[in-house]
Amino acid sequence: MPLQEYFEFHDKTKLVYGPGTIDQAGTEAKLIGGTKAVLITDDVIRGLGFPDTVIESFEDAGIDVVLVRDDIPQDSNVGIITETSSQAKTKGVDLCVGIGGGSVLDTMKMVNLLLTEGGDLLKDH
Repeated sequence: MPLQEYFEFHDKTKLVYGPGTIDQAGTEAKLIGGTKAVLITDDVIRGLGFPDTVIESFEDAGIDVVLVRDDIPQDSNVGIITETSSQAKTKGVDLCVGIGGGSVLDTMKMVNLLLTEGGDLLKDH
């Protein structure tokens, strides 16, 4: 089977990388229309202070961080995801932010999925 002669891919993901760019987190979040955020991380990253820098940047940009979940374990689970999603929904969250490694980011993505699509994590997704 021959390869396609034309291929196009479009993804609206923006990656910002470099020293000091964490200070611009609020500005970038404001560009996508966030007003109320949930910040998901773990205790190690929290101890390093990165979430505090992001929270300050968000506040400077007029975005309220209404929920901070900084206890995500190395292997997150459905209970944590469901609980965080429920809390975020109650608080009117429209922006999910993850700072950390695989489990933190996977948890954030699933919280976002439940906030945007609804349903039961295991039954519907």
